[in-house]
Amino acid sequence: MSTHVVNAVVARHQAEMMVAAGEFMLAVKTIAKDHQEARDSGEELRFNQRTIAGLLDGLEVVGRKLITDGVEFIEVDNEARQGV
Repeated sequence: MSTHVVNAVVARHQAEMMVAAGEFMLAVKTIAKDHQEARDSGEELRFNQRTIAGLLDGLEVVGRKLITDGVEFIEVDNEARQGV
């Protein structure tokens, strides 16, 4: 498999992961906003604090994964550009 094909596959995978991460982040934001509005208005809460904390932990995992993968991709790209 050529380097160009491998790079295209990696880029496609990264793009798909970014879309999934973005969708997850937007969903968590919506849930957290709804939860806060319910708390502020005294409505019954659909999610408990443990669930909200778990979602926020998930955001941290997603963020760390994006950073790690991004750094690795940049390093590989830099090495490829330098001919290493």
